Amino acid sequence: MSFWRPGASAPGSEEEEGSLVFNPLLQGRLPVSQHRRELLFALEQYSCLVVTGPTGSGKTTQIPRMLFEAGWHSGIVVTQPRRIAAVSVSAHVAQELQSELGGLVGYSVRFEEKSDPARTKIKFVTDGMLIRETLSDPLLLQYGVVILDEAHERTVSTDVLLGLVKKIMKQRKDLKVIVSSATIETAQFYQFFHSKDRPCRVISVQGRSFPVDILNLREPCRNYVLKAVETAVSIHKNEKDVSICNQ
Repeated sequence: MSFWRPGASAPGSEEEEGSLVFNPLLQGRLPVSQHRRELLFALEQYSCLVVTGPTGSGKTTQIPRMLFEAGWHSGIVVTQPRRIAAVSVSAHVAQELQSELGGLVGYSVRFEEKSDPARTKIKFVTDGMLIRETLSDPLLLQYGVVILDEAHERTVSTDVLLGLVKKIMKQRKDLKVIVSSATIETAQFYQFFHSKDRPCRVISVQGRSFPVDILNLREPCRNYVLKAVETAVSIHKNEKDVSICNQ
């Protein structure tokens, strides 16, 4: 059974053939990929989704990609609390979709924008930039899906945007909203967005853990920064299938 954006041509039709097939490049590699069918089905049935999951589960990069590949071509905007995150994540998603940054995937932050109104379908913006867009487009008509990522940070801009989006949802029955975070207060966001006319659903994405070994130097060193770099380079050269983190 396939899911696609309501109102769009079904998968396999001549009009949309080739653009609605899910790209399996990262399918199965990130935990959120295992929830693809659940997410797409829920988005058709509910106006708002609250998605929770640990850091690294792929919520930020894979959810907008899933939606686009399932036919949500009316415009997907993803908010980020910080500009560096909006820029770096947009570059990552553009690379996954084998698209030039500023084309299919773009971004808009303060004093900098790389997007094309005619071509960009997935746009990463800071909370403040999306608030600014509501001044010229009060109902955000250029977007079909609004993804409020990292909502747990609860900055002033984030809270203002949550209120604006809730008001817009009352005017636009077609707008879909996804609130996503690693450590979100699920019950509060559910109660805020859920209503009889605009139901909300919570989806929990399970993370994955890997065995971690903590290794220490046998003797103290004078320059710990240099030693850490030398150790990391040595591990990359001599070890296979390992990752390194600082603690």
